[in-house]
Amino acid sequence: MLALARANPPPNEDPLLPSVLPKCTTRRHADEIHGRLVTSGVLLHPSATSRLILHLCSYPSASVHLLARRLLPIHLNAGADPFLYNALIKASSHGPDPLDALIAFTFLLSSGLSPDPFSFSLSLTAAARASSLPAGSQLHALVLKTGLAFNLYLQNVLIGFYSKCGLCEAARQVFDRMLVRDSVSWNSMVDAYVRAGKLGSALEVFYAMGDDKKNLISWNSIIGGYARFVDGIGIARELFDQMPARDNVSWNLMIDGYVKCGMMAEALKLFEEMPERDVIAWASVIKGYMEVGNIELGQHLFDEMPERDVITWNIMITGYAKNGKFTEALLLFIKMRMEGRIIPDGTTLVTTLSAISELGRIHDGICIHKYIRMKHLSLSGKLGVALIDMYSKCGRLEKALQVFETSAASMIECDACSSSSYVLLSNLYAGCGMWEDARRIRMMMKKKDFRKIPGCSWIELDGTVHEFVILRILKAHALVPEIPEDLYHLIKKAVAIRKHLERNRKDKDSKFRLILVESRIHRLARYYKRTKKLPPVWKYESTTAGTLVA
Repeated sequence: MLALARANPPPNEDPLLPSVLPKCTTRRHADEIHGRLVTSGVLLHPSATSRLILHLCSYPSASVHLLARRLLPIHLNAGADPFLYNALIKASSHGPDPLDALIAFTFLLSSGLSPDPFSFSLSLTAAARASSLPAGSQLHALVLKTGLAFNLYLQNVLIGFYSKCGLCEAARQVFDRMLVRDSVSWNSMVDAYVRAGKLGSALEVFYAMGDDKKNLISWNSIIGGYARFVDGIGIARELFDQMPARDNVSWNLMIDGYVKCGMMAEALKLFEEMPERDVIAWASVIKGYMEVGNIELGQHLFDEMPERDVITWNIMITGYAKNGKFTEALLLFIKMRMEGRIIPDGTTLVTTLSAISELGRIHDGICIHKYIRMKHLSLSGKLGVALIDMYSKCGRLEKALQVFETSAASMIECDACSSSSYVLLSNLYAGCGMWEDARRIRMMMKKKDFRKIPGCSWIELDGTVHEFVILRILKAHALVPEIPEDLYHLIKKAVAIRKHLERNRKDKDSKFRLILVESRIHRLARYYKRTKKLPPVWKYESTTAGTLVA
């Protein structure tokens, strides 16, 4: 192949490449394009090959990167510098599997070239993205072997690598061995301790920094670490007040910290003092008030916003839904669509479908389904589950099954379902009488070791809240000895009611109530006789004798 490539002068570029490369998604595609490049004579001169490799590195597809790796040996001037290899390492590190970058790095080593600091830094970044400690450790050893151990740039990269792998002590060893440290070194070490939750050590390193090394990144990193915890919010505020200069990130970190700690009065006060409020600050405060149930103030702040983005709309819609205001959530979604400036994303649609399912407004749900089809949105994740749930709760089981069969089956194969999603799909099949399919879903759930989260109820009894967990009641509750006896008396009472209703069979309403009571009697008796357990849905109330129970 190399002899053929060198024998004939090439054209500058294959005219089909721009249209073919975006469609290269598999190894077979790469093989076909490689064959065409050989037969068309494009791979003849180093300059043409160099341009082609750089062009291939601009695509995100792993198959295109595979093709670029194949072309590297043809590049006759590869001995000059590792520039092309570095380009491929960088492109591969941003692909679906960052460790592909290390394959390109091994190509660089086998070519006889010496890796430069950029080769190591790009490879270490790829190892950090993949959280591959073995790969990063080997690269670190190679850095020491090649005499780049005291390269400031590489030392900073190594601190960042060990920090992202959760090894702050290894990062500290690199930091302590540095002959020269810049602000990046100090900030990386502070960030390493913050990531590991060792805020005391982070503060110690922060105070050890000289004032000439501290910058906004240093201050924001340490403030962000302390602001996440109720015990640390006071220290975060002290550091915030000591800052020589603040940017929007500083203000947002403190406001978000107050919100997460439930200190909404302090968050609002700081928000009002903020010189230039951005969307993040507005969103943090609004979210805080919606989460604590202060819907009126949250809506007031939302109305005052000079500019809203899709995240802010989602916060409001989700806030209304979580507070049981499903109609308001739906109306807000309609208002968002009428304004037309913001395009709803997956979160918007999932939350709105949840509100629609609670309201039973099937026609609104159908409209959203049409919008999803029109925008060609994927139903393989939460959106598909929300759509199926909406149709199921609105009584359209056949439609829900149709959505599952046509669009959402892939979410099971790719493990996108949670246990609740499997239970939903199983119940969906059972509701349609498709018992074999329901059993198949349950077996799949068992195979993947998904367990249904047990349901529970909270009942207030004489001023005390009691928790009743399904199938655990007889083992877990102090009142259990009394409950079975009460169940027996309840069944006896129900039998007496049935006899009374039998004497009034001519009354249609009484006839209906007779069927209902009789059904419940048999279900209670059969369940207790078979399992010696309470039924899954059991409400126990402490009342005085003769009190009417609804």
